[in-house]
Amino acid sequence: MSKTFLVHDKGLYVHQSEALSDDGKNKVLYHTPYETKDPHYRDFVIGKGFGHLKKVLYPEDYYEKADCIIFWDVSGNSLCNFLRKVYPKKSIWGSGLGERLENDRVLLKEWCAALGLDVNPYIVIKGVDKLKEHLKSNKDKYVKINIFRGDMESFHSPDYESIESVLDELAVTLGSDKNEYDFIVEDKIDTDVEVGADVIFNGTDFLSPMFCGYELHKNLYVAHVTENLPKPLKETLDAFTPLLTKMGYRGAFSTEEKVVSAKEHYFIDACMRLPNPLSALYPVAIKNWADVVYQTGLGNDVDLEIKHKYVGAFGLTSLAAKDSYVKVNIKKGYEDKVRYQMVTGRGDKNYAVPGWEVVAILVAGGNSVDEVLDGLREAANGVDAHFLDKDPLEGINMIKSVIAKGEKVGITFK
Repeated sequence: MSKTFLVHDKGLYVHQSEALSDDGKNKVLYHTPYETKDPHYRDFVIGKGFGHLKKVLYPEDYYEKADCIIFWDVSGNSLCNFLRKVYPKKSIWGSGLGERLENDRVLLKEWCAALGLDVNPYIVIKGVDKLKEHLKSNKDKYVKINIFRGDMESFHSPDYESIESVLDELAVTLGSDKNEYDFIVEDKIDTDVEVGADVIFNGTDFLSPMFCGYELHKNLYVAHVTENLPKPLKETLDAFTPLLTKMGYRGAFSTEEKVVSAKEHYFIDACMRLPNPLSALYPVAIKNWADVVYQTGLGNDVDLEIKHKYVGAFGLTSLAAKDSYVKVNIKKGYEDKVRYQMVTGRGDKNYAVPGWEVVAILVAGGNSVDEVLDGLREAANGVDAHFLDKDPLEGINMIKSVIAKGEKVGITFK
């Protein structure tokens, strides 16, 4: 029986949404927020004219009619939590209250401590001026903020001189509240191994199989598809399961962990949403994607149908997409090897919408890491766009040395 999916998105998960149509068998209503004091058409146009998506201005018109309501991204899940109270029997995918574990880094650390997990030393500093003073006398620190990553991404401070201009610019951005804003300053964790579990939680348990993945430079992703996660990652998921259940969590969940040894590991960041860009591979690798989303929203158990032992993803950027619409050309036969991101369609032509430099995501699967990396390189032959940068593909073999380091501290990858 066909279903109606209603998707709330911020624009990064167009392909994941369109795939719910199952080639037109299901109806997919797609909404992106545009409500600002001066609305911009480009915020609405994402997804318009793309595949089987139907763009909607007012999602509330469809809450009762939809079989499944979806919140892919982290922000906006207060609405997800509210709708679960209004429609307790409806399939609703999203992190719900779990949003706060990503938005509040101190809250995450407090829960890690309460659950018996390792927490690296950190302090909270109020204001840019005090942050400057601290970093002048403390080297090799990591600085993070809550929620407003559009103003500042996390950064490493090797010494004050290296980041002084960054802090000056941030003071201007924060304006009159520059000394009212909280910063989390963390000690460095002495390991090169950063790995994570990329999973789906159905309200009581994690679906199987799961992804044990490495992400290199916030882009290249290679994962082992497994029924049994390495001990450090499993320990973290087991510890958080009761809390996620209490929060009403039903959706995608990813951990970022620094692993020193099989016994010492740190859950440094929570991703309470579809991870990006790597989740572009989900509808390709997970053959029963639409059913997985629907059943997860209901809190049911469902197996992920994945044929590959390893999967990978890699985003390609175009500088032109920062300010302009960019036509993205995917060759016939490459539709499952190259995925669009913030895209709008007109006829048989698809355009990246301005404001996001990643315009295409290469995806691949295989029986080995090398097969995946070769697949990503080959997929690049199937896409072209104005100012498309494929040069970073030359360095993707670097991830194999990262995987090898992980093996030495108990992250089994085979």
